[in-house]
Amino acid sequence: DRQLMNAGKKCFDYYGKTREKKWLVRAELFFGRVIKRNPKNALALNGAGVVNREYYRERKDKKYPAAARVYFERAIAADPLLKAAYINLALLDEKEGKFDEASLVYEKILRIYPSDELLLFNCGVVNANAGRYADALGYWKKLEKLNPSYRRLKKYIKETEHLLKSGDRKSTRLNSSHTD
Repeated sequence: DRQLMNAGKKCFDYYGKTREKKWLVRAELFFGRVIKRNPKNALALNGAGVVNREYYRERKDKKYPAAARVYFERAIAADPLLKAAYINLALLDEKEGKFDEASLVYEKILRIYPSDELLLFNCGVVNANAGRYADALGYWKKLEKLNPSYRRLKKYIKETEHLLKSGDRKSTRLNSSHTD
């Protein structure tokens, strides 16, 4: 299983560098083989979910986010401490504009990893994108205490404080940090 997982990860890395679809198809094949051998392999389930999320990004077919969601949820059920599966599920929700759902996913995993910088940053982003600026600032202020030089943090805090003070409820679209 380890060799198949490594092959799947390598293929996905090549896909990320080249955007050649053949690498995504191969990654799906390797993760699928692992899942066939061990249906509760959380890492393979997460990998298959990421592949389906990328298929959705490329093809805009609604079957892909549904498949990705099933894989991420199965990965979380198999390993409730697998941070990447929670992040990927939240990123999927975010990509679909489901900011409330994404926030709930981040809040759940933050109970396990309360000082995780990526989780705090991304939870702030989805809250800001949902118009909950005070909540976003709460997550980012906590992150600022942990790592004041976190990428884009100062910029996002400044923008969000301005929106909060002005009472502007315009649609904000900040970008989360990604993980696979």
